Amino acid sequence: MSDPIILFATSLRLCLGLLFVTSGASKLLRQSSIRHVIAQYRLLPHDGVAPAALGLAIGEIGVGLLLILSFLPPLAAPAIVSAAALLCLFSAAVASALLRGIVVPCGCSLILNGHVMTWATFARNQALLALLLADRLIQSGAVS
Repeated sequence: MSDPIILFATSLRLCLGLLFVTSGASKLLRQSSIRHVIAQYRLLPHDGVAPAALGLAIGEIGVGLLLILSFLPPLAAPAIVSAAALLCLFSAAVASALLRGIVVPCGCSLILNGHVMTWATFARNQALLALLLADRLIQSGAVS
């Protein structure tokens, strides 16, 4: 593998890691707001919303830290897979809401607090997934 490709892949994981950590921390600090956002998706029973809000915040922070530490070779694959799983979860929730005509605020972070989910949000998640897939291919040696 060439050094620029490895540098790009590592930089991508670092940036996504920082994004997940800040987003998760934001959710951890705004649990009431995040519970409200999650409830608006109408995917969970009422009793599942609070644990989901807390679990999502902690999960994002954990995945973010894993991505940040993924320069250590044994952590790269689990970091990429974990981040991809979160993005798939987010994408499924967004697509579900959009297909049902539900207008849901993003709740992504304090910066995007007023942002409403659109198909552009879904497309953004798919682009991040594509970058993670490319990174996983680089890590596996399939791309050199």
